[in-house]
Amino acid sequence: MTLSLADEFGSNARILAAVSWFMSFLFGLIGNIFIISTISCILKYRKNTPNMLILILTMTDLFCVLVVYIIPGIMYVMNKYLARSWLCDIQTFFLIFTNVQSMILILTITFERYYAVAKPYLYQEHMTYSRRKLALFNIACLSVSMVFSLPTIIQNNHNNIVYFPGTFCMIDLEHVSAIRIVFNVIFYVVILSIFILLNVLGNTLSVCTVRKMSNFRQQHSIGGVQQNRHSEEFLFIRLCVVSCLVSMVVWVPVLVLFILGLAKVPVDDWYTMLAFRLAALHSVVNPWLHPILRKRFRNALVWHITLVLYYMTCTLINRPSNTLSEVMEDTSNSNDPIQQPKDEGPEEGGPNDNIMMNIAQRNIVDHVDAPTPVKSYESASESYDMRMQSVSKDHDVIEKTHSDEDNSSDNKEPFY
Repeated sequence: MTLSLADEFGSNARILAAVSWFMSFLFGLIGNIFIISTISCILKYRKNTPNMLILILTMTDLFCVLVVYIIPGIMYVMNKYLARSWLCDIQTFFLIFTNVQSMILILTITFERYYAVAKPYLYQEHMTYSRRKLALFNIACLSVSMVFSLPTIIQNNHNNIVYFPGTFCMIDLEHVSAIRIVFNVIFYVVILSIFILLNVLGNTLSVCTVRKMSNFRQQHSIGGVQQNRHSEEFLFIRLCVVSCLVSMVVWVPVLVLFILGLAKVPVDDWYTMLAFRLAALHSVVNPWLHPILRKRFRNALVWHITLVLYYMTCTLINRPSNTLSEVMEDTSNSNDPIQQPKDEGPEEGGPNDNIMMNIAQRNIVDHVDAPTPVKSYESASESYDMRMQSVSKDHDVIEKTHSDEDNSSDNKEPFY
């Protein structure tokens, strides 16, 4: 006998399921579409690794919203309790598939940030924009996600259940055999714990490295661009901290839920709903995180939203007064580290250290999207060529001074 959602969970739960599902789906769909459009425009001006990784993450989240949220909609429209059916199996598969891929991308972005400040020259040399590298990376992400998702279909075939308030299917944590308990521990608790720990570790290392770089510069450098550099470093640290906190808030409750369920500890239905709702909001929050924390993203996103509202309201809302090119240029602040003279500071800091800090500062600018004039660049590829020429000159200076530093009596520890 097929039960309705009202029969299984009550009419209030049905209303709660409808409202929460619709709001999450709406914000996730609109947010991901706007962010994909915004990043696509940004890539016309600056093609770099951070922006491409964010684009891939946003496309993954959009796929998650479209696929995973459709099944709860079917359950609500049909008013059917569809536990232990093929729809539940499909939703469980895609939940794990898309979330594993999002976790891989988030960890990649996290350690890519750390690599950018800890090994700045190697980052500029190896982490270059390449379609071949991105294609291989996407294939690897899809393969790993598939490996972790397929066993959930094989092992939990028609054993997935609908959790309160009746819109999300997941594995049955209570009525399982001992073998399935071991399987669930490995594929859910261990993997989720590793993701949370690595995410915290990567962001902590990034923050500590930037702080060490900032303290080193305060001791050994002078100049008029220090205030801008401190602002960029603060934005970078804020990006790392907020990204780490969001991941923990989203995933720690569901990790606790899995642990309690496998330990046969009774869990309140409302906590179950909260844990799964937060996990589902992962694909909704991700696209809004970077526009809020990065100025170029924020300006371009506001421009896109205003333009869409201009057409949707039949010109009741004013059209953006400037073009997207003017928004991207943001000529109000010209602190481009490529065009500005380098602030190498006193010789006591060591030319090698100062040059490496300059390269690291460029990497920080790429990640926080500090206002950077681009009108002098004819294209994103030309901007990249100019950047790499500057880095190559810095590398020549590093090689030239390397032997002198080995024989130097200065015992100060470099920032990196």
